[in-house]
Amino acid sequence: MREKYMKIRERFSLLILMGYIFFSITLLFIPLGVEDLFLILSYFTLFFFVFFFLNYLFPFFNLRLSGKIILGYLFFAYVVKLLYVLAFTERVKAFNQLSVDIVLDNLTVLLPEILLPTLGLVVVIWVFSSVSDKKSYSSCNFDIKMNKLFVFIFIVILAKFFIHNYLSWGVPGVEPKNVIPGITGLLTFFVRFPLFCIVNVYFIISIYKKSRCYSFLSIMLILFYVLIDLLNGSKYSLIYEVFFLMFALYFAYKNSLIRLKSVCLFIIVASFVLPIYKYINYIRFATMDGAGIYQAIEVASINVNEKKVTFLDEFINRINGIEHSLYALNSNLSSSKFDLMSLLTDQMAVAYTESVTGVGGIVNSVGSSQVAVIILNSNFYLDSLLLSICYFSLSFIVLRWMFFCFSKKITSNKIQALSLEVIFSLFYIYFLFGTGNFIFFLKEMLVISASFLLLKLFVINDAK
Repeated sequence: MREKYMKIRERFSLLILMGYIFFSITLLFIPLGVEDLFLILSYFTLFFFVFFFLNYLFPFFNLRLSGKIILGYLFFAYVVKLLYVLAFTERVKAFNQLSVDIVLDNLTVLLPEILLPTLGLVVVIWVFSSVSDKKSYSSCNFDIKMNKLFVFIFIVILAKFFIHNYLSWGVPGVEPKNVIPGITGLLTFFVRFPLFCIVNVYFIISIYKKSRCYSFLSIMLILFYVLIDLLNGSKYSLIYEVFFLMFALYFAYKNSLIRLKSVCLFIIVASFVLPIYKYINYIRFATMDGAGIYQAIEVASINVNEKKVTFLDEFINRINGIEHSLYALNSNLSSSKFDLMSLLTDQMAVAYTESVTGVGGIVNSVGSSQVAVIILNSNFYLDSLLLSICYFSLSFIVLRWMFFCFSKKITSNKIQALSLEVIFSLFYIYFLFGTGNFIFFLKEMLVISASFLLLKLFVINDAK
């Protein structure tokens, strides 16, 4: 067994080396000065070396699934996206309020400030994801009352439709109506990520039961959930759902719970659905101007065709990464005075959104990424590295403990546990997209934990 792990460790080390070679060769095809090229390669040589060293100490193969996914996101957001920023600078939406020349001129000066806290984050996720953990699921067999659970979820989805479409609570860019202090926030939280968790738990249980009826009902619930968000201009649920289903169906196929044709059907459907993503922003802005949904779709089609918007550009721009840190350091925010409270509150989130969009006073947000917040709260390289390690250690430990402490109560097998690892990784990436405001994410995790307890208390019967 040890020899097997050694081989897997060596294979991943080889993969890291291949990634470094690919990055270096691609960089050579981008028109850069010799000095800039040398500096960028030097910085990222260190970056890749840290990956290589961590894999030697804590083999990637042994990491929890959530850690692997988060590290994959970080590699894409800070390595692959740098190549995108250099090759297609004019397509980076985060630079809309900046001169492209300013960004490129300051790039090599600012890269160390960005990469050090990023490496701190990489170390935290890698180390804490390698720590041995107890089973994240119960040894008891749960008798799931599927009909009751379906009715409960369906009622909540109807409530989500009412909350978004009639009260305008939680709709991007729209001022909510008839706000009830405490209740509005709680319900808005509940119909977002907690509902995403509940719907997908129902889907996984349906697959595990090998029930065509419940599987069909779960797919209908997922479609309703995503459609409501899309019609209200929210794009995250579509990407999150496709990403989650990709892993969930893989686990199910690997354990002979579904056939290969089901996986192929999902791939075909996803390839047709994902291009919708590029229309969502334009639908949102049209509805904000008072257009009906059909008129908004027509306006979105015209804009997409005129501006030649592609799904790939929209998708890459939506993944917060190195470009938002570059913007934060090049914009007027770099001279603003922020304190460590901006890590906990929305102090910087509001300022960043107004800086990027050039518009204030709307109920919308543009995330700078937590790494950018760390940078703007630091004076020296060592400061940013230590603050990064402390902040991300705290956030990862607390959020992970809260999530799995309660989700374990409704998890009875390894497939469900792995699926919940995927959901947690999505939530933590969602947190990393943010601009400080840890208290906000902590509140949302509290609601997620409460939703798991709700399932345990009112829906799930423990049959020992």
